[in-house]
Amino acid sequence: MKIRSKRIAASIANQVSQVISSGLNDPRVSSLITINHVQLTPDLRTATIFISTLGDKESQLSTLNALRSANGYIRRELSTRLELRHIPEITFKVMPSMPQDNLVISILDSNL
Repeated sequence: MKIRSKRIAASIANQVSQVISSGLNDPRVSSLITINHVQLTPDLRTATIFISTLGDKESQLSTLNALRSANGYIRRELSTRLELRHIPEITFKVMPSMPQDNLVISILDSNL
């Protein structure tokens, strides 16, 4: 990835994270959501945002569906926050979790 693409991907990750945490009022969105990686196409027209959330598969799917339904709102917010000629089309994907993550979650749940 070129330097410009990396810089834009980092800006998109930062701004989307801020939009999700402060501007998105959907109860389906988990409060513990992390943007792991943003992958841009070479023409900067499409961005794939990889997220991870704590919880079971059902809560991950719920969060993913909420983000997909808020796609237009997120792009509109990005257009006001980023100085780009074209705001990329956004797709959200869930990062596969590691088995250790699930083990830690189950230990924490058992102690509560």
